[in-house]
Amino acid sequence: MRLARDREAGHCWPMTTAATLKSANDLFARGEIEKAHALAAPLFEANPDDPGLASLMGRLALAVLKPNIAAPLLARAVTADPRDGVVQLALGRALRALDRPKEAKAPLEAAVALMPQDADAQFQLAELLEGEGEMSRARDSYEAAGRLAPDLAAIPLALARIEQNQGHPEAAEV
Repeated sequence: MRLARDREAGHCWPMTTAATLKSANDLFARGEIEKAHALAAPLFEANPDDPGLASLMGRLALAVLKPNIAAPLLARAVTADPRDGVVQLALGRALRALDRPKEAKAPLEAAVALMPQDADAQFQLAELLEGEGEMSRARDSYEAAGRLAPDLAAIPLALARIEQNQGHPEAAEV
């Protein structure tokens, strides 16, 4: 009875670390970045070595365009769990934003390997490969992204660019 009254009055009981992390991740997934940060930041300060919190704080930093803060946090999370495709993708995006494409390549390739049905992972890798001149692999990733997200307008333009760069200007007309 007391718990119900306390909740009605706006009081809440302390959540466990796992429950708080889950709640913050849920807020992040819904796009409530500030609320997720407000919930996770104190927990991260108390547990800076927790890879789950490092992952969330890194993804939050990336969401607010702070890749310099995101990259080291995400790198820690990837080291703790290299099978997490979402974190691999976020690390690759952060490193690309920092203009570090050579370092971004491995996590983006890992993200595609772990999540082949993720259009964003395919697209991010394709852009990186195109920038490095790996046109055949870039085309494959752009085509995969296009199959997964057919409404993505950037795909036909990117494929036309690749065709044009490979000496097929007739195929480049979009």
